[in-house]
Amino acid sequence: KTGKPLDMDLLESEGERVTRMLREKGYFNFSKNFIQFYADTIQGQEVDKAHLLLSVIGNPADSSAYRKFRIGEININFDYDPLYLASGADSSYVDTTYGGYGIIYRDKLKIKPKLIEETIQFKEGELYNVQKVVDSYSRLQALNLFKFINIVFKEKVDTTGVKSLVCDVQLIPMKRQSYNVFLEGTHNSGNIGVGGNLTYNHRNLFQGGENLTFSIWGALKKEQLNENKIFSTRELGAELKFITPQFWLPIFKMKDFRRNFAPKTSVSLSYSYEYTPFYDRRVASVKFGYLWRKADKRWRYNFDLVDLNYVLMKDVDQNFIDGLKNEYIKNAYTDHMILSAVFSATYTDQQVNVKTADYSYFRVNTETSGNFLSVIDGIAGSKSSASGTLNEKYYKIFGVRYAQFVKADAEYRYNWYINRANSLVGRLFVGCGYPYGNMKVLPFEEAYYGGGANDIRAWQARTLGPGSYLATEKYPNSVGDFKLAGNIEYRFKLIWLLEGALFVDAGNVWNINPKENRSGAKLNYNFFNQIAIGTGAGLRLNANFFLLRFDLGI
Repeated sequence: KTGKPLDMDLLESEGERVTRMLREKGYFNFSKNFIQFYADTIQGQEVDKAHLLLSVIGNPADSSAYRKFRIGEININFDYDPLYLASGADSSYVDTTYGGYGIIYRDKLKIKPKLIEETIQFKEGELYNVQKVVDSYSRLQALNLFKFINIVFKEKVDTTGVKSLVCDVQLIPMKRQSYNVFLEGTHNSGNIGVGGNLTYNHRNLFQGGENLTFSIWGALKKEQLNENKIFSTRELGAELKFITPQFWLPIFKMKDFRRNFAPKTSVSLSYSYEYTPFYDRRVASVKFGYLWRKADKRWRYNFDLVDLNYVLMKDVDQNFIDGLKNEYIKNAYTDHMILSAVFSATYTDQQVNVKTADYSYFRVNTETSGNFLSVIDGIAGSKSSASGTLNEKYYKIFGVRYAQFVKADAEYRYNWYINRANSLVGRLFVGCGYPYGNMKVLPFEEAYYGGGANDIRAWQARTLGPGSYLATEKYPNSVGDFKLAGNIEYRFKLIWLLEGALFVDAGNVWNINPKENRSGAKLNYNFFNQIAIGTGAGLRLNANFFLLRFDLGI
């Protein structure tokens, strides 16, 4: 713009912007080399100003450089193998058509063509658009079915002399089945342990890009509170998860929605068992939901229509329960069921493989639980019973009490790029849950807590708050209905992969429940004076594909 410094880098990026704009409007052969800038420092009276001219070459060597192209035929090769084709064995390929697309495969068609048709963002007869090509690459990669993806355009002249583009989509499929074995050491709030995970994965179960995952895991941990046993806590669990790149809404076809938003349907079943010196916890879970995202990849959405958790607390140590000073906390260690609907949206403008730009991250999450079951109880005329630690009336389903609450939280992060060796990262989190109706407290799994390696690092997990309350219980279980937390961290390069960090963390949890009777634990107008502050320093071993972090907070 007028008055700005004459910056060669700015002119270069402007040339790229103009080129991309034209290549999004059909100009397939347009190149950045066709754009030239002339700066005239002689014309004019002011010696510190130059007259700038942006010029497009009038007679490029390529006669079709300024011609708009439309896309002609589109061919999809599901078994592209350049070495196989070079050997002259292309006769073993099968040529057919599907929905106007040319389909090429060898031996047997392993993937349904409809899946690729709904993934490719451009169509026959449209003007060439480079952004739609980029989005098609992204969508094909997201299917996680191919180890090689290439989209090639070639000019073709028909019998009338009209030029168009022939598109060849070249795909090399991955192996359909795989398994992974993980061994890990764990350290959580001072509790040291070992664990393992075995995962089996099938990427294309019914030839429509369906992904089936089966995992089993286990862990042994030593609790700080129990010095007599080497491993006093045991965990064991299994999960079966099925994700299909189809939207299971039988009433609506939504073909354009599938093309533009890459929807998926997810179903999962899991069961976990946890043994501690104080209780046994068994959790059975069922989830059914949808995932979708825009082609530009900045917004992602997740809607779990059914999120069911069935929690059974067995062999609860009465001395442990009696040691909990608050009836509100005691109620968290009872059998209960959570049937929720959860919606979350995530935004990020971070660019892959670009480390020199600022970027933002934003996530919002809303959840409601128990209302559907409450309506059923109202219609069925169920009778409530009075028992439990708070001696209140409530309804049961499948023999256990169900939770009823609403919950919402949001998180915002910003990464400031200063230079290659320095950056600044900020984070803000706020969340609130309100229990009501059939269960007057938030379930332990849904409550907020402070402290830990990824929160306010000067406190161990679940040892901070709520409010100004100082916990006297031996077992860390300080949780709350409302959470406010934030941090700012300055990161700088040291040597090789080693980075340093200086940080300030702040925040706390509070309760808004009228059942709360602990001094200083309830949220009030004076809550700003109860915000905990932790400062510290850290070392980060950053190898891009993994991060090892050591933090000390005070």
